[in-house]
Amino acid sequence: MSHYYCFTFSAIESTVRYCDNQANDLDLIGSYVHLGLQRAKSLKQLNSVRTAHMRVVNTLIETMCDSNIPLVWREHCFLYIKRLMPLLFEMLSRDEYDKKTIQINTLYHYFICKQLTQSPTKAKTHHTTTINNLIKRRNL
Repeated sequence: MSHYYCFTFSAIESTVRYCDNQANDLDLIGSYVHLGLQRAKSLKQLNSVRTAHMRVVNTLIETMCDSNIPLVWREHCFLYIKRLMPLLFEMLSRDEYDKKTIQINTLYHYFICKQLTQSPTKAKTHHTTTINNLIKRRNL
């Protein structure tokens, strides 16, 4: 694996984790997940593959729980976590998978759903922003 690739992955990971004023570029999260999966695919040892996958998932979970990051960014991280659940199912034991699922859902309800219900204006603004972003994407 080249140093350039490692630097690129780490830079994108940092941008995803701290949002770095990229809240309008939600595709960056998808790029990060894709690079992480490609990185894991290139590894030979099973333990290294698992570690690489869990690094991506855990980064997305940490980001989802960071209340200093825009809500739309955190929700998008949650959507990617949900997309990775079949991978976790294959990778983790049944007990580990159940614990991880409970952890993710609990954190989602605490850090995202709770925030939406506490502030109706945030929920309305968030909903409008999400719809506008979807419309923009479909028109591209």
